[in-house]
Amino acid sequence: MEASPKILLSFKEVIEVTGLSRPTLYRQMRAGQLGFVKVGRRTLFRPADLQAFIESHIKAPAETANRTV
Repeated sequence: MEASPKILLSFKEVIEVTGLSRPTLYRQMRAGQLGFVKVGRRTLFRPADLQAFIESHIKAPAETANRTV
């Protein structure tokens, strides 16, 4: 039987997956850029919120097609 994906991730798991630091996560949460869930004293993250955060920070590649060297 295949394990179901987790629906909530801990700070530790998010740090491991994204490579972001705890202070960076807190800054993004305070700025309203990263959604989170409070369950008791724990702060957890939905994978969909992490994906949306990442997608909102994707930068388009610089236009290099017309550049001459």
